[in-house]
Amino acid sequence: MHKARKAVIITSAVLLAASVIVFATASVLSGRGNAGHHVVMQEGIELTEGERIEFSPAESDLLTAAGFGHYFKINTGEERSDYILIPVVGYKPHQVSSSDSSEQDNFNVTAVVIPTTDQMRHDLADNLRSSAESLYASILEDYDEYVAYGYTEEQMQKIISGLEYRMSDEGQQDILNNTTAYSLQVADTSVYFSAKIISAAAGIVFLIVLIYAVLGIRIKGKHLVIGTVAVIITVVAATAFIFRKDISTMMSLREFCPGLYMARIDNDYKLDNMLEYEINSEATMLNAISQELFFGVPLSVDLEGFGCSAFSAETPEGTHIMGRNFDLGDTDGTIIYTAPENGYRSIGICDMSVLNLAGEYRMADVVSPMGRVMSRAFPLITFDGMNEAGLGISILSLDYHPSHPQTDKHDVYILVAIRAILDTCATVDEAMAFLEANDIHSMAVYNYHLFITDRSGNSAVAEWVDNEMYIIDTEYVTNFYLADPDDPRDCDRYDTLEETITSCGDVMTIEEAMELLDDVQQEGFTQWSCVYDLDNFTVYVVSETDYDNVHVVTPESFDN
Repeated sequence: MHKARKAVIITSAVLLAASVIVFATASVLSGRGNAGHHVVMQEGIELTEGERIEFSPAESDLLTAAGFGHYFKINTGEERSDYILIPVVGYKPHQVSSSDSSEQDNFNVTAVVIPTTDQMRHDLADNLRSSAESLYASILEDYDEYVAYGYTEEQMQKIISGLEYRMSDEGQQDILNNTTAYSLQVADTSVYFSAKIISAAAGIVFLIVLIYAVLGIRIKGKHLVIGTVAVIITVVAATAFIFRKDISTMMSLREFCPGLYMARIDNDYKLDNMLEYEINSEATMLNAISQELFFGVPLSVDLEGFGCSAFSAETPEGTHIMGRNFDLGDTDGTIIYTAPENGYRSIGICDMSVLNLAGEYRMADVVSPMGRVMSRAFPLITFDGMNEAGLGISILSLDYHPSHPQTDKHDVYILVAIRAILDTCATVDEAMAFLEANDIHSMAVYNYHLFITDRSGNSAVAEWVDNEMYIIDTEYVTNFYLADPDDPRDCDRYDTLEETITSCGDVMTIEEAMELLDDVQQEGFTQWSCVYDLDNFTVYVVSETDYDNVHVVTPESFDN
């Protein structure tokens, strides 16, 4: 055997073995959090420096200090000074991974115990005082509004007294004294995932080199080249044929206007399979998407609450429309067109921050290679839309703990429910029947209600109060409970919708509907405004409150 060939074989074999070792090590390390012991923060804990632990944060317990980060506050007695503070470093709120435990309502976080420095104590105290000063000034300025919202005088005085204590020298010293000697540094396991991907790719390369070096002993180089080209052509052609619809979806993704993108969804997004899963949390939702669409590759999402407005009306011509503002903040949307083989065609808009393609935790641009790959799952994150049968639906958030019914019905995640309704329901009654037949689970730490309307003129809201579903007939909705009389209805946007729709007798033109959306938009938060023409399968859309530029979207718009 030629010395050079022998050297290549030996080197490739060694590097292949090294890749296998790196892959195995990264796999073990990425799973250490799940193998470690689980702690419940509110029960009091004793930890040692360097220890790796796992906890499931309830967002109501994991507090934030502006400029510092997050911390746990655990009360240990009746006095104001009877508490401990445990700083949490590196935690990103609402970041959920498909690898998180699906058995718990709150996803798992892996952390390493580190020493709490004096600087960390002072930073926490300073930021808590700054937050208290800001809130204190706001309460004094808007005291009457807080009382009108439902706070009693006793509650207000208790809040004010607590803030004054927080700002005092005594309160500051208590923070310094009561901050624990240890902190929790959230472990970034993404480095292990990257190591697994890189080592696997390197291992494949070294394996191919090794195979070629061995085959070269018996086969001439010319024949090896011809055979390789033939194999590559065959594999590429077969792959292109098998994934032709997925490729079509990815290639269709394009920028539509500032803040909005557009995609024609040709691939099978496996709705039937998704409905078979018992999805009751973000982790189980991501796991289902990962398994069905991304070959088990881990996914993560960023979920936040959003304030929106929606209404229905009839035009002077007798057609029916749904108006919708999506108010979130830093995000982009993608308008999608779906035409499932056994369902209704639909046009809807997806929030790109959910898949980390926009917003604070953006990992890639929407039209990047990663964004194009993720576009195959866009139908499962649709936040408002309409189908060809003339049914429209919008999701709106509620500032209340999430709804997780526990009956013997099938568990369905609320975003999957939206997609199922768009694909299979033609009327409000059919949509409500689907929701009532399942336990609908809300997202992250918020609750939601659904505004649904159809071209018969029927409109209603479905919402869940203490895990019980209610249906309320209404033509407009914002972000408070309609079924709960104790939920204060102090919302200027709702008042504007009510006044305008009542005064016009539920009849308005497309232009007037868009003007109403302009009237209830929230500056700096409204990302898109849509008027869905339910009778003509047409959407009029405005991006980023640019109401001078109304874009018209029909199924033909996706052919460009």
